[in-house]
Amino acid sequence: EAMTMSSRVGIMNQGEIFQVGTPHEIYEFPHSKFVANFIGAMNVFDGLVIENEHDHVVIESNDIQSQFYITHLSSVPVGSNISIGIRPEKIIMSTTPCPLDRNATKGIVQEIAYLGDQSIYYVLLTSGKIVQVSLPNLYRLSERDVTWNDEVYLFWRPENGIALLD
Repeated sequence: EAMTMSSRVGIMNQGEIFQVGTPHEIYEFPHSKFVANFIGAMNVFDGLVIENEHDHVVIESNDIQSQFYITHLSSVPVGSNISIGIRPEKIIMSTTPCPLDRNATKGIVQEIAYLGDQSIYYVLLTSGKIVQVSLPNLYRLSERDVTWNDEVYLFWRPENGIALLD
């Protein structure tokens, strides 16, 4: 309710203010893992900053089969451990391989949660990590391309990765 009724939201944890901003800012650009998980679902990956330029950061992670390339990250020193968050609705899922060498991985659909207007796909990556992908139900279940145990390819845009503090 706070997200729909307010122009500013404050997120607190044990009496400490973690972040204050508009509902859009809190959801799209959470500053910490706590805020990210408090407001909606978030896939969180751990990684190491290997490149830091004025317009992007490259992060290596054992969780996915490529590197993270993030375009809207504030300055983080090379060699820093960092967490990256990606909302389930920001991930694109396909049955054909993605030509990207960054922001992409593959896995096997382990579970599908049907919620009426959308479905949540739980994809097991080769690293053992489970990733949630949220897709609108544009077609009936019997007409979908992806089902249980299918191999799928996941990818996302550089602006959809979020640096998260612990």
